[in-house]
Amino acid sequence: MKKLLGLIAVLTFLTVGSFAQADHHEATLTVIHGISGLPEPVDVYADGNFLFSFDFNESVDNIPLPPASYFIEVKLMGDTVLSGTATLEEGKNYTAIAHFTFDDSGDNAIRASSTPGIRLSFFENNVTDLRRWAIRLTLRHTADAPEVDVALRRGIWGAAFFGKALGLSNNDSGNPGQFGPVDFWWGNFTAVFFPAGTDTEVFNSGLLKLKRGYHYIVYPIGSIFD
Repeated sequence: MKKLLGLIAVLTFLTVGSFAQADHHEATLTVIHGISGLPEPVDVYADGNFLFSFDFNESVDNIPLPPASYFIEVKLMGDTVLSGTATLEEGKNYTAIAHFTFDDSGDNAIRASSTPGIRLSFFENNVTDLRRWAIRLTLRHTADAPEVDVALRRGIWGAAFFGKALGLSNNDSGNPGQFGPVDFWWGNFTAVFFPAGTDTEVFNSGLLKLKRGYHYIVYPIGSIFD
């Protein structure tokens, strides 16, 4: 399953009661590395100041920053490979993710080897309070993979909580496709991915025990071609 859809990066936030951060006058930023196959870790800079280095499938979580606009750069072996401006507002929570894009202009089903695009995407995360019985789910398609539909089933064989009609895509024309955030009753679920418009399962999460009071944000990362 990992071979087909890369890895799944999941961020979770406890949202019952006030969202915890060091200073409510600051913003909070999480940065995810979702680009596989690079020769070494990348370095991350904000306004020319070095922040940290990390590798594929790693994240640096909940960095407190004063509200402002920041010029974010991702450097590989000293060269800037990705950059973008993130405007962070007081008390809000954000994610920056370096990830592949998918070229959907041709017959990608037979694309044996080519270089996918890469981009740096920014998202604001919903960390408003949840009711105590609820969980919150957001899906963001950030893998080098075709458009997918997603079903979330109660238990393993239960009825779909939401059906296979999402059509999440990830290409160069805009931000990655997103479903949610949606709030629903907590419990055990199975998530299944399908190529858009088909009934062929390409990823099955197995049983997920989702805890009430949490917001789960899911990012498929990497490439189906490596």
